[in-house]
Amino acid sequence: MRLALKLTLRTFVRTSEIRFAPWAEFEGLDGAEPLWRIPAERMKMRAEHIVPLSKQAVTVLGDIRILSPGDGAVFPAPTVSGVLSENTMIYALYRMGYHRLTSPLVAAD
Repeated sequence: MRLALKLTLRTFVRTSEIRFAPWAEFEGLDGAEPLWRIPAERMKMRAEHIVPLSKQAVTVLGDIRILSPGDGAVFPAPTVSGVLSENTMIYALYRMGYHRLTSPLVAAD
């Protein structure tokens, strides 16, 4: 879960793209220009999304690879969907204190 949050922060993709990502979508992780090519059918707007990966994102993926060495899901889990639960990441943020934050632009009651 921690690595899923780290990858989300380094790629700015939606949590569903992170949760259901298969290793096959990642290209050139050992090269000069690594990419994450998310196919249109997995994107909300139904258009292919190409995410250039920073060195930090590639490092996180290397850490994940140790825990998830197969060719399937990057974040496999014993759930009905076979990947991290949709609530796993959000509840982790809640436990860190990010539950009821108010915007500094909105006046408090």
